[in-house]
Amino acid sequence: MKRGTASAHRSRGFALVAALFLLVVLGTLGAYAVRLNMSQQGGADLDLASTRAEAALQSGIEYAAARLLTVSDCAAIPLTPNDLPLPHGFSVTYTCTDETQVANLPTVNVFSVTATATRGLYGSPDFVSRQRPVRITP
Repeated sequence: MKRGTASAHRSRGFALVAALFLLVVLGTLGAYAVRLNMSQQGGADLDLASTRAEAALQSGIEYAAARLLTVSDCAAIPLTPNDLPLPHGFSVTYTCTDETQVANLPTVNVFSVTATATRGLYGSPDFVSRQRPVRITP
């Protein structure tokens, strides 16, 4: 009888060690799952910002083309237009040069426009920028 009581007395803490080990393993798995979810959410946010930047850029290019086809002067495009509807937080800037080209007698004005759509400050996590050069002929 004394032997049975002594062995039962020695193995009493085994369940506590197993429970602590199980808690540590489950906690680690939970932390990994949360981190993975946050990483995927950050990637989705960047994809959405990139798509919005492309939309802002395309809107800016269409605005510049409409102004140039109406007035045929680079000065008609403000460097930062205020009346252009853009996705939240984006701004569009332009550089424009006018070139005159002769093609089989007719003289053609060619406008080289570089539009840049940006949001946020360079170096910040939410910064996104897209730039595209286009050539517009009236």
